[in-house]
Amino acid sequence: MNDIEALRSELNDLQKENLKLKKKLERSETLRERTEEINERGQNRQLALLEESRLVKESLLQAQFMAKMGNWQWNIKLNTITWSDEVYRIFGVKKGEREINWLTFLSFIPDDERPEVEKAIEKALKDEKMLSVEHKIVNLDGKERYVYQRGKIERDQNNAPVFMNAIIQDITQRKESEKALTKAKNEAEAANKAKSEFLASMSHELRTPLNAILGFAQLLESDPDCPLTEEQNSAVIHIIKGGEHLLSLINEVLDLAKIEAGKLSISIEDFNPVEVVESAISFVESMAKKHDVTIHNKISVKDSTEFSLISADRGRFKQIVINLLSNAIKYNRKGGEVSIECLIEKEYARFSVIDTGMGIPDSLQSNIFQPFNRLGAECGDIEGTGIGLVITKKLVELMNGKIAFTSKKGMGTTFWFEVPLGKNITINDEMVNENLKTDNVQNENGIKTLLYVEDNPANMILMEKIIKRAGNLNLLSANSAEIGLEIAAKEKPDLILMDLNLPGMNGIEALKQIQADELLSTIPVIAVSANAMQEDIRVAMNAGFKSYITKPFNIAQILEEFKKFV
Repeated sequence: MNDIEALRSELNDLQKENLKLKKKLERSETLRERTEEINERGQNRQLALLEESRLVKESLLQAQFMAKMGNWQWNIKLNTITWSDEVYRIFGVKKGEREINWLTFLSFIPDDERPEVEKAIEKALKDEKMLSVEHKIVNLDGKERYVYQRGKIERDQNNAPVFMNAIIQDITQRKESEKALTKAKNEAEAANKAKSEFLASMSHELRTPLNAILGFAQLLESDPDCPLTEEQNSAVIHIIKGGEHLLSLINEVLDLAKIEAGKLSISIEDFNPVEVVESAISFVESMAKKHDVTIHNKISVKDSTEFSLISADRGRFKQIVINLLSNAIKYNRKGGEVSIECLIEKEYARFSVIDTGMGIPDSLQSNIFQPFNRLGAECGDIEGTGIGLVITKKLVELMNGKIAFTSKKGMGTTFWFEVPLGKNITINDEMVNENLKTDNVQNENGIKTLLYVEDNPANMILMEKIIKRAGNLNLLSANSAEIGLEIAAKEKPDLILMDLNLPGMNGIEALKQIQADELLSTIPVIAVSANAMQEDIRVAMNAGFKSYITKPFNIAQILEEFKKFV
């Protein structure tokens, strides 16, 4: 009995042990399966990483190819260089075609640029700064290319340089674009200079005969000793009208050329626009009467000395107002009206010129600011050049303003422009009067002597008649600067008029000799020239001329100019 129990007990132990072994086997199988799963996942991950690495490398190579940029490493101790594929392409070298080391790299750099590259590398090694250098290379095909290199030095624990890691980029296309741009810029500047010189020359050539045409026509028109018949007077008026139109065209073309070349001088100041507007209206009043058009000035301040200042160029502002008023008069109907008004806003003053004329058709309004486009008016009898509004727009924009218009066919047009407001101060009577003062001095009793140096016989005859009309001036004349200097030294005139473009010595050279002579240096000298470019005037005034009269000149204006100095 005891033996049976012992066997049972042993059997139970064996069953328990068997159960334990079975569980161990089950756990072992599970562990094996998990191990296999982990291994499989690890292998898949490794394959994915390898594929990802391959794709990244391919992307990098593709990016380097597209950017024409490669990378290289210089082992400074071993003096070996490792290039990426793109570096080989940049230098035109096939892998394995030749040994790549530091001397090989330097051999691609032209002799005249190698010292600069070596200096940049030496500086990077010494000063622990980034390598940054542009230079040329000549590859194995003999083609010259431009490259940019940027690199950084790796150092050991003793701060000794070990590696230089750098990128190199082919910038040939950029350099060629820069060269082409520079060439185009130089050509444009040369063309612009040639255009300016041509315009200056043409202006001079046109103004010289215009001076005689307008001058003699004015003398004929106003000669009290030999009054013209009605028919003759009508013909002279046509001559003056045609000459003034041609002069206006010359001035507008010159202005447009200067604006396009960026050489138009603008002098911004704060001023009261009321007097300037009134002056502009006075300027066009005769035109308005001729066209039977009434002008209404709605911004005149008769009973107040206060008005908001504007910030603009005084002369150019007046030019803008005159141009808009002139157009409003010319393109108006008989018995029509033109109004000018001003609206003060927060930062701008808006000036509007409103007419009751024919208006502008909708189909033509988009062309209003195109040069030489008169919108069909060139077929009519209204004079114009087609560039006045173009100049007006550019002038307004140069003064930090803007211009626009509204128009309806048959009902009239409103042109408006805005300019910035100036400082908010009060304009009092004393300031206004000071603004209106001139340097004109009434001639003293007695005859004053004027020396005119001019090589053009027609201009000389015209001046003789002008001086004769003045009545209190004695004219001396010379057809060259050399003769003029001799007469000046002998006669000591009260005033000298000096043409600038003279045969032999020019007017500026003659002025220098006058200034250097103690007996002549106090005589005022006025420049007279058909050169009307701003640069010509600036050079003459800087040389020391007291004033500058451009041909053709207005007789009344030149007589007023004389009064300032004699």
